[in-house]
Amino acid sequence: MTNGRRAGHFERVQGTFCGVGAGILVICVLGLFCVGRHGASAATDFASACHTSYYNSPKCIDHPDGYGCECGSGFHWNTEMCMSTAIDSRLEFKQKRPIRYTLLLGKGFPQVKAFTIVYWIRLSKNHNSSENGTILSYKQGTRFDIMQMGVDHRLWFRLHDRVKYTRIVLPVGEWAHVAWTWNAEDGTWKLYWNTQEVNSGRRSAFRKPVPGGGEFVLGQASREAFEFDSNVAFVGDLAHLHVWDFVMSHADIVHLNTSCTFMYCGNVAQWADFRSGTRGAMRMRWPSGILKDKCKTAVEEADTCNKHCSLTIGAQCNEDIVENIVWERTKAVNYLNVSCPGQENMEASNITLENATRLCDQTAQNDGIWEKPFIDKCISQDLMEIKDKVKRAFKGPDLNESIVFYLAELLLNHTINNVYTNPIDVATVIDLLALIVDTQDEVAVLQEKKWREGRNLYAQTVNVVRTKEETKNFTEVIIRTVDNLLSRRNDVGWNATKPAGVEGDNLLSALEAFARTVAKTIEYNIHIGMLDVNDASISEARGNIEFKVDVHMSNVFRGYTYPSSLERKMMGMLNNIGEIRLPNILKSQNASLIPAFFLTASFRFKHLAMYLPNHDLLTKSKEDNVNTPIITLYVYAGDAPFFRNLSSPIVFKVPFLDTFNISNPECVRIRHSSLSAEWRWLRDDCHLDWQDGISAQCGCYIPGVYAITTDMYNDNWDKGEKRPILMNAASYIGCALSALLCLATLAIHLYCKTSSAIASLHKNLALSIFFSQIVFMIGIDRYENQVVCEVFAVLIHYFVLSTYSWLMNETFNLYTTVTYSAHAQHQDLSDSGSFLRYTFLGWILPGVFVGAFVGSQGESYYAKDMCWIAWDNLWLFVGPTLGIVTVAIMVLILTAKEHNENSYTKSEKTNKVLTIQMKGMWTQIILVTVNWSFAFLSLKMHDSIIKYLYALMNVLQAMFFTVFNLLHEEIRNVLKANEKLKTLSTPGIDPEVDERSIDSFASTPLVEKDIKDSLPLEKKRGGREKKSQIEASSEEEIEREGSDCEMITSL
Repeated sequence: MTNGRRAGHFERVQGTFCGVGAGILVICVLGLFCVGRHGASAATDFASACHTSYYNSPKCIDHPDGYGCECGSGFHWNTEMCMSTAIDSRLEFKQKRPIRYTLLLGKGFPQVKAFTIVYWIRLSKNHNSSENGTILSYKQGTRFDIMQMGVDHRLWFRLHDRVKYTRIVLPVGEWAHVAWTWNAEDGTWKLYWNTQEVNSGRRSAFRKPVPGGGEFVLGQASREAFEFDSNVAFVGDLAHLHVWDFVMSHADIVHLNTSCTFMYCGNVAQWADFRSGTRGAMRMRWPSGILKDKCKTAVEEADTCNKHCSLTIGAQCNEDIVENIVWERTKAVNYLNVSCPGQENMEASNITLENATRLCDQTAQNDGIWEKPFIDKCISQDLMEIKDKVKRAFKGPDLNESIVFYLAELLLNHTINNVYTNPIDVATVIDLLALIVDTQDEVAVLQEKKWREGRNLYAQTVNVVRTKEETKNFTEVIIRTVDNLLSRRNDVGWNATKPAGVEGDNLLSALEAFARTVAKTIEYNIHIGMLDVNDASISEARGNIEFKVDVHMSNVFRGYTYPSSLERKMMGMLNNIGEIRLPNILKSQNASLIPAFFLTASFRFKHLAMYLPNHDLLTKSKEDNVNTPIITLYVYAGDAPFFRNLSSPIVFKVPFLDTFNISNPECVRIRHSSLSAEWRWLRDDCHLDWQDGISAQCGCYIPGVYAITTDMYNDNWDKGEKRPILMNAASYIGCALSALLCLATLAIHLYCKTSSAIASLHKNLALSIFFSQIVFMIGIDRYENQVVCEVFAVLIHYFVLSTYSWLMNETFNLYTTVTYSAHAQHQDLSDSGSFLRYTFLGWILPGVFVGAFVGSQGESYYAKDMCWIAWDNLWLFVGPTLGIVTVAIMVLILTAKEHNENSYTKSEKTNKVLTIQMKGMWTQIILVTVNWSFAFLSLKMHDSIIKYLYALMNVLQAMFFTVFNLLHEEIRNVLKANEKLKTLSTPGIDPEVDERSIDSFASTPLVEKDIKDSLPLEKKRGGREKKSQIEASSEEEIEREGSDCEMITSL
């Protein structure tokens, strides 16, 4: 051993180590070595002897959130380099027999005058302490057991034929770290167990070197011939056994014990050298599992990889989301220009786009760091003018409350006259609102009073009292501004904010500061006697936000509810947002700590939950989604500590926004964003009292902002920008086939020139079904344009009601036919009733209904996620439809009754036809109702099965309607007559036979006119002579066709 190998003489490698293979550089080890979780430092170069084939440099992959290290198959990043997965392995000596062992192959064991042997050991759970187990042994020639270590009930070793039992008792089934050092110069030795020195000594017999060229074996004692003695074989696991030719310091041994990188290799023998020397029933398994609870975390791996690649390639700033803009990963010392949001539709034109700019700087530690972005060019021009005015005013020397109020009114007017589609405009309004509120708080309490005395100018800071009227006016301006900002017309801008919910949280923070300002002003006015406690409340209610500050005398306080029933009536507050109650929290408090009065501030928000999602909008999650209005309560009572963490909970009751297929309600309160944490909905200090599927009640012990989350397993639910898929391929095919079949039915009627009343009813019904299917198929998801979407919503409602109205007309006509035929048996059964009233009921009455509904409901008539009626107003469709269907069913019942009572007055043929028509009407009403039920169910539930059922029912009802119409007597007779005309024109046909055939099918006035007028007079006479035969033939044929109709109707 050379002096350069002495412990303490080695310096920690700061640069690289090299291994030479075929004369080229293979590996570079980076910087400072990983020292493990415990932070131990090592003074030795442990890595220079490592095999270069087991270590290599990573390929740096650039990701948005930092560099990634790609090591290739069989390698992984160990925070310093890419290391073979097989390095962290263990040898498994499962049992003594059959014989198994591991040799040191591929290199000779050199002569050493000192050594350090380090390894990890785990005794088998079946270890017998009365039996010896040899961990390692070394012999040279006929000199056996020159070096040996084993275990029975204690750890022991043999060196130069001298045995020493130690005090180390190895645990069974647990990993232990063992280190054995020896120095031939003075014969000293030491044993370490889990980094602790347990035994040491000095013997003169040990003062000679270990000879080289021998056999180093793991798991067996040295063999005398060819066979090992299995009686002294080791049973257990060994891992990471290394041998060095010098004595390690205690610090070095601690480093090896705590290292997560395994970047250490013995210069005499290393763990990888034993891989090829396994013999017998040996097993090598990886990972070893030694440090699974203490090793590196994913964050440490990512950080070290990022530092390595930053040194190799160059520092970069990671992807970041600031000011509602995604700033992509950028190299250090570079500016990044990003197109302002809201300009997506302008990219295809030649209009010059505005950009936001941000610098990616570089730190002294070679890390990329983002500077503050410049986004002024992304703010709309008129809003930027207001921002500039606010900046100038707040920097000016004459800032006062009047100026602040003027600027607040400017901002209010801007929110009234503008629609915000740019998220940066939304954020700017919130920032200006917060700045105005904070400044109002400052200037309203302290102002500088100046005066002159002679040539001297004096100044004094004085309290300025703001009256209740001024406070109320300021409150009105702020609440109106927020109400306009929360209007649904600004959804585009709100939904584009990034990250999701951050601007909603900023708005809540600004409103919390606003409530505190108003409360502080009222409290100050009460203290100085300018305001009476009973007249100190201030409230403001708007469509999207409601606010109230109330004062409570402590000696009479018994609890507080917002809003009270009186407030709901007097101020026209909404009933479907919820309420919040503060219990009597003073009764259990020390009277000396209770102030004379305290204040509460409450908010209720109708739609704000949409802008404060519990998940990223781009990720649709079905669990823990905010599903109620948001309600808040703040308590102001000076320094009284019990108001910050209450002994009795604040109770709030709120309705669910979506009640379909929800579960697992959780009461949550908001934690605002800070320098150390992002905003979050938390369940801490809140509990659920009850829920009934429509609303829920919760209790929370800390004042703040509250809501309830639920699991949303309604497939129609989607709080993100991604719209729900309302129609799939099957839905479109079903609608298209239904429309085509109805159109074909209408075309057949027109081709046959049918003119009877029942044929006209069929044509109008076909037309209404055709239009209802077309507008539903085309317009149900045209929500990208609000006006177009609203038009389609009205048209769908109208044509579906019209379909039911024409079905009702069919029942009216059938009733009239049955009633009339009872007194006029030989009259044509299809021409009864006036068609004018049918036109009114079928086309005009549905339009009156829909027009009245749209006019009375206004914006609330329309759904927000599809071109249809809002689900809260579904009764506008269900009510009239049920009414029409009820009337139709009652008419069919009366028709059946009338028919049964008077069937004896009609022929069997007439009774059969009427029965078939009644069955057809019942079937048609059922099919249409079931079809539209599946249609609207498929909009509410996005399960593909529902959409396939809708398509099936759609085609089925259209096919039935078409077949039922083709069996109409007038159409059949015209088609048959036309066929006979073609037959007459064929040579070789007997004209007299065909004349009788034509006459037999001429059963309607139209057919008689078209056919009989074209025949000679003599043939008409001949036809009359055979009238009785024709009637008999016609009646038999009608009966046969009636049976066909009845069979199809039954099917």
